[in-house]
Amino acid sequence: MIIFRILGRLFIILALVLMALAIGIWLSGNNITQPAGQLWYHLHLQSLQYTQVILERYLGLTQVWLTVFQDGLLQLPAWDSMLRVVVFLLLVGGLMVYLGRDRKAKTTFHN
Repeated sequence: MIIFRILGRLFIILALVLMALAIGIWLSGNNITQPAGQLWYHLHLQSLQYTQVILERYLGLTQVWLTVFQDGLLQLPAWDSMLRVVVFLLLVGGLMVYLGRDRKAKTTFHN
């Protein structure tokens, strides 16, 4: 169960880092109302290409790339895509921390 807690905390930390990155992109003056794919292309084309290669070639998740990323998140406004990913990571991380919690009740009563 400790693995769930560790992974859950990593997901939460990743969500917070992504949220800070999104705020940094917004504060730097980039247009966050343009499609996320277009913004990502202009900010760092190599990481966009690496993400596609990793998902399709190395993980065999071609359908995930096509449906979730290419036809989904990358078509939405950048602010919406980043918000959805942050909320998803926070929910998954919170659920993993909850499932990995210590089930023994360690309550003490003080009068």
